[in-house]
Amino acid sequence: MLFFILALFAQQRPPDMPLTPERRAAIIENTAKKIEELYVDPAKGKEIATALRNASFTQLSALELVPAVNKVLKTSGDKHLRFGYDAAPSKENDTTPDPPAIPEVKRLDGNVGLLTWKKFQDPAILGDAVMDAMKKLATANAVIIDLRNSEGGSPDMVMLLLTCFMPAGDPVLVSETYFRRTNFTRQFWTLPYVSAPRYATKNVYILTSSRTFSAGEGFSEHMHRLRHATLVGETTRGGAHMSRWENVDPNFAVSVPIARHLSNDWEGVGIKPDVAVPEADALKVAHELALRSSK
Repeated sequence: MLFFILALFAQQRPPDMPLTPERRAAIIENTAKKIEELYVDPAKGKEIATALRNASFTQLSALELVPAVNKVLKTSGDKHLRFGYDAAPSKENDTTPDPPAIPEVKRLDGNVGLLTWKKFQDPAILGDAVMDAMKKLATANAVIIDLRNSEGGSPDMVMLLLTCFMPAGDPVLVSETYFRRTNFTRQFWTLPYVSAPRYATKNVYILTSSRTFSAGEGFSEHMHRLRHATLVGETTRGGAHMSRWENVDPNFAVSVPIARHLSNDWEGVGIKPDVAVPEADALKVAHELALRSSK
């Protein structure tokens, strides 16, 4: 589903839909239940659910309901907690993957590689494209990774890309994440093998902005901590919780944070750059740093 989330995206607004009082009430109650049952912090989940149940959503159409619900959810401070609408009813078993968001590779002056990455899609979708990109970057004197417009995505893709920048050898423990529903802690490790050359010894610079989010932030944090990559730009948006969309109606769904990092957690605070500059200047500054470092 392609959810309409906020009025900010008015140019992409789907058709509106009237809602009966009964259906509207059911949507709110189902949303509150999902948050209460799944939210990674049980106490906070109950607070958010109560706030939803106590809010007034009378006489609102589908497109009016979305920003009204999100206004309540926003008070939680959790940027992954979002409510959305799609005019086309969801299909129960629709597993059609999103089209690949192919990473872009360029070669800058001084033999500096530039990898522009917008979404960390699952390795099943983007794995081959990542290997192709790393092969193109193998001979670069330094690499800049542009995550200024990077959204969230798959933690498995984060591990795959991270592995490409780590030395070969035994896998490295990257993070531990707690999942509330299963009361299970999952460890994320680098991979023992990748088919592309590893870029493990030369300097890497990562461009960040206040929009860099979720998986983009995780990759930045992991690369900074484990690979000593230099972050250039702005403090990131601060969305560390892992989330998933849950249907609450054929046309509505809520993105519920279901897991949290047990250490190195950037939820609500973001990742601070090593070199703080406006995002518009980040590429120029990182390129200058890369040229100096590769002399």
